[in-house]
Amino acid sequence: DYADCYDLIYADKDYAGEARKVADALAARGVARGSLLDIGCGTGRHAIEFMKAGFAVTGTDLSDTMLGYAAARRAALPDDAGVATFAQGDATNMDLGRRFDAAVSLFHVMCYQTTPDALAAAFRTAARHLKPGGVFLFEFWYGTAVQADPPTLRVKRVADDRLRVVRIAEPDHDPATNIVRVRYQLFSALAGSGEWTMAEELHEVRYLFEPEIRDALAAAGFTDVSIRDWAGDGPATPQTWNAYCVARLGGGGAG
Repeated sequence: DYADCYDLIYADKDYAGEARKVADALAARGVARGSLLDIGCGTGRHAIEFMKAGFAVTGTDLSDTMLGYAAARRAALPDDAGVATFAQGDATNMDLGRRFDAAVSLFHVMCYQTTPDALAAAFRTAARHLKPGGVFLFEFWYGTAVQADPPTLRVKRVADDRLRVVRIAEPDHDPATNIVRVRYQLFSALAGSGEWTMAEELHEVRYLFEPEIRDALAAAGFTDVSIRDWAGDGPATPQTWNAYCVARLGGGGAG
């Protein structure tokens, strides 16, 4: 249900700008082009931007519906626009049988790994799919900032010429486990119709702290770890809700 409204809800998200930011961060680590794995690619909007930037992209996601939208987005572009393919996969255990120059995981996919073991498994998945020296970049909720400024109820109203959507996001914050359970209520109606339908989803996300990130990355074989402010240019701070981490796979990688 959420997948069908996803692109409309995030129509105001700057996917192109975010992809440029990621591409610049990868280039600073020596990966300006090449093969790229997008873990948790959703409807493929970042993946297509990476393709346009010159990467050969493979996007993976749990949702068949999301992947259908991603494949349709690529099919709508000319054949010579670049390489972007999509496959179903679980971030904690998938094995595509190949290695990439870079792996990315955006829009807090890593925060959906709600236990330390799941996060460690997702980091091992990234390592399994990287060439030695490959670069892994992921976005996440920065725990220090989330605890200082907890999430609050939000309402978002969006519409296009086809659909109207109202989304209510009601968070339940458990600081003992660092988990936020967000109950989404989605009300949607076709444009011009007064008949609304409602769907509900519960999303559990776990905000992350720097020591656990560094320890789990090291256990998966990563080195040269940097944690930065997603919205700015500097290091993450206690005011940085959204942060990103970039690391390099050292030696022979992790299995």
